[in-house]
Amino acid sequence: MNIAKHPRNVIACRGIAQVKLGNDGSLATVSNVDLQQFSVGADYRLSKNTLIYGHYTKYDGDMMLGNVKQDLGDNIVTMGMRFDF
Repeated sequence: MNIAKHPRNVIACRGIAQVKLGNDGSLATVSNVDLQQFSVGADYRLSKNTLIYGHYTKYDGDMMLGNVKQDLGDNIVTMGMRFDF
């Protein structure tokens, strides 16, 4: 079994960006982006031609959109099976 562990990544952005909100063309300022990510994954070969895999990623952070603080937290799970022909 192969296990892939990714170190905790911290991304900090202190710049300012403009983001389009909706179809009316209005812009909002994005600033103070703080995002942390943790990922872990594994794969296991069932046979010569079949592999199953799974990954988990957790995002945690926040940002300012205009003058409103937005949560950037999310949990993502990926599972699958690969067949080699």
